[in-house]
Amino acid sequence: MSKIKDNPLPAHLNEQLVRRLKEVPDPVLEGAARENHLPGGFTKVLAIRKRLITMIEGAGVLPKWVLDLVFIPGQAAVRCLSLQTLQDLQDALASAVGPHNYALALLTDDREEVRELGVRLMTNPSEDPSTEAIDEARAALVEALEWRLAADLGIAGGPAAEAIPEPPSPTPAHPVENHPATPDEQQQRVNHLEEEIRKRHRHLENARKRHKAEKRDIEKQLRIREEHHAEERKRLRTQLEAEQSKNEFLERENQNLKQERNQAIAEGVEQETSFLKRSWLAKARAQESEVASGKDTAEDLLARAEHAVHTQAGQDRHTGNRLTLQHRLSELRDARQNVAETQRHALNPLPELGRVLAALDAEIGRLENMLGVTQGEEPITSRLLRNINQATQMADLRPVGELIQLLAAQDLLTRTDQRRLYEAIYKKYGLLEDSTRTEIQLQESDEGWNLRSLLLRNRDILVYIDGHNLLFSLMEDPRHLGKGGEAGARDRLVQSLSRLVSNAPNVKLTIFFDGSVRQTESAKPNVRVEFSGGHGEHRADRRIAEDVAYQSRQKPAPKIFVVSNDHEVRQHALQHGARYVSAEAFAALLADA
Repeated sequence: MSKIKDNPLPAHLNEQLVRRLKEVPDPVLEGAARENHLPGGFTKVLAIRKRLITMIEGAGVLPKWVLDLVFIPGQAAVRCLSLQTLQDLQDALASAVGPHNYALALLTDDREEVRELGVRLMTNPSEDPSTEAIDEARAALVEALEWRLAADLGIAGGPAAEAIPEPPSPTPAHPVENHPATPDEQQQRVNHLEEEIRKRHRHLENARKRHKAEKRDIEKQLRIREEHHAEERKRLRTQLEAEQSKNEFLERENQNLKQERNQAIAEGVEQETSFLKRSWLAKARAQESEVASGKDTAEDLLARAEHAVHTQAGQDRHTGNRLTLQHRLSELRDARQNVAETQRHALNPLPELGRVLAALDAEIGRLENMLGVTQGEEPITSRLLRNINQATQMADLRPVGELIQLLAAQDLLTRTDQRRLYEAIYKKYGLLEDSTRTEIQLQESDEGWNLRSLLLRNRDILVYIDGHNLLFSLMEDPRHLGKGGEAGARDRLVQSLSRLVSNAPNVKLTIFFDGSVRQTESAKPNVRVEFSGGHGEHRADRRIAEDVAYQSRQKPAPKIFVVSNDHEVRQHALQHGARYVSAEAFAALLADA
């Protein structure tokens, strides 16, 4: 607890001082702190008030200027009265100004004996008086002060003396003289006493007026302070609304700029990937142009061509014709397939069927060697390619794509045929999309056929690559990794993938590899290489599953493509709304990189 002149203050007097300090006007508080050099360099009124409250609630001795700053009722009266008068009128004064205020007024007095009286009163506090008790105490104070003034002037008897009541305390300090006074002297003393009484009344009236004026000033300052705070709140509210409006405007501008940027990128990509600028269509159009331009000049060559064909036909009767041999090879393959089916389904196959198959294989091998091919194109591949080329809308292309997926899943298509078919579907998809000038919405079973279009159009998508799965799927013989071993093959794969998305910064591509130490490398700003870390099998698969599950929970969820031949990885991708792309289908995209 704080102290006044080494006298510790109890809690109720501390609280009284704090309440009085809160009533001090801001300008008075700020000026007092500046004049007395308040420690800590406080300049704000709120900080000054908090600092002074901390001092009052602390354990140190309160400076005199802090006590002078706080208005304590009764303090001025205590300084004017003697110790004897203060003791005689203690109850009345305590009731008039309040026991707490009276104790503080005594403790802040410069006289040591008066402070001791305050200490005694502080240790035996009384309850706050009622309104009637306060009024009675004030009336008693006025009567006692008038009586003491009359006693000090030596007035005895007469009308004025009869009107003065008995004092509530012992005999005054100066007894009245016993010798008789003349009427003139008595009248003179009465006049003097009345004048002194009038002076005291004027002094009390002036004190009341001064206190009223101070109260009005305090109330005025409080009103000014409240008005200032109201204006400050209004200003801050207006500023906040302006900032919110500005923020909303900037948000709209940002959205507009983003839309304009996306539109500009889309227009640029569409120009670059238009029908006339695609390299794989340029050749076809060039051939069409050559055919169209050659029609006019071909008439004079017909005779020469017919003669050359007739001559070659005569020669072919001795050396053989390639078209004839290819036709015979196709017939032999059909016959072999028929014989093989018969043998496979027969309950008791004849030995002759085996001998015929051997003869057919020998003849097919001889013709393949003669024509310079190791294996003929599978009939199913030819039919699928024909159906893809004949498709005129996405509804025609979709069942072909589903059939290719089923055949590839059952290993009924070679890796080379799968890539040829995927490449054909990608190209036909691009043609259909260019012809409609709209992005075709695909079903979940379409195996991400629109991935190529999204890459070309630089759409916001995520592509997760099962690194080792794709790496070994691309190799003809996984045992021969090439220069640099597995690390070299991995680096070459990362370089190919980086080239694939080099012109699509909005496409975020992540390649997952198994690795004993978990780490992430950045090959390009939009290409990330992540090693799974840990031990055991399928570590990269688990990391892909974790990332797909996390991204699928985002609002809004991004469009995700997962490249892998692993069945579990595919199933997990579909369960979380992602599309899967087989390694062979993705290899067709890498061919363009």
